[in-house]
Amino acid sequence: MSRFVSQLGLSAGFDTVRSLRHLVDTATVLGERGIGFGSLEKLIDTTTPGGRLGVHIVANLAEFERDLIRDRTTAELEAAGARGRVGGYPTVLTAVEVHQLQRRGPATLVGEP
Repeated sequence: MSRFVSQLGLSAGFDTVRSLRHLVDTATVLGERGIGFGSLEKLIDTTTPGGRLGVHIVANLAEFERDLIRDRTTAELEAAGARGRVGGYPTVLTAVEVHQLQRRGPATLVGEP
């Protein structure tokens, strides 16, 4: 019942998969249809329990890493804020210039007198 995507003539390798989450979702959808996902280049085979386990372990590790990055980024931004640092680009306009542009309305083009 199980078939490989490559044997069906579909291109569903790592080159067309947008992210690891997309790979897992694609493999799940294919599995629900009775289609096994296999990659000849990356040694992935979801037709076996071990292959499915491997894909899910890698996906969980990738999600864990994303969570760590998000936590570290948040902590660094909070620490920078506590030191008085503000992120983003420096402002180009003064508060007076911003107020003048706001009074002109939304149709004002940049560079208009």
